[in-house]
Amino acid sequence: MDAIRTQLATDHRVLEHLFRHLLHDLVVCNTGDLRATWCELEHRLLSHIDVEEQLLLPVFGVGHQAATERTRAEHAQIRILLDELGAAVELHSLHESAVERLLQLLEAHIEREDRLIYRFANELLADPVQCRLAAALRAAARAAHEAASKTLANR
Repeated sequence: MDAIRTQLATDHRVLEHLFRHLLHDLVVCNTGDLRATWCELEHRLLSHIDVEEQLLLPVFGVGHQAATERTRAEHAQIRILLDELGAAVELHSLHESAVERLLQLLEAHIEREDRLIYRFANELLADPVQCRLAAALRAAARAAHEAASKTLANR
């Protein structure tokens, strides 16, 4: 069974799609869609990171302290860049190069996670644990989508 790896890969594809959509909105200067896409992307990415840190890294970290610390440090860097980009979206000063920089960081981060953490989860966690973690990831994605929708509705 590879429930976690499959769900994480699905999450990554959705995030990549949102990044591409954000870049498109930026290039065509569609401010309304840009804000909506950004809101969805930010909520989903933060939710994804939170689930990894709360549910997956504690299990992985038992025997892989250095990789876990590196992952947490990368997550912190991603959060900082998200804050910067979010401010730029609000100020209508977002630049394509800033989005590309975050996307490049995420691509390297995802590759490393897949090679280390997700492979570990796939190979060593029992099927019921994988299913629970995958369900938590799906629930977090739904909650992030709902939160993004509410945020947009309140603006």
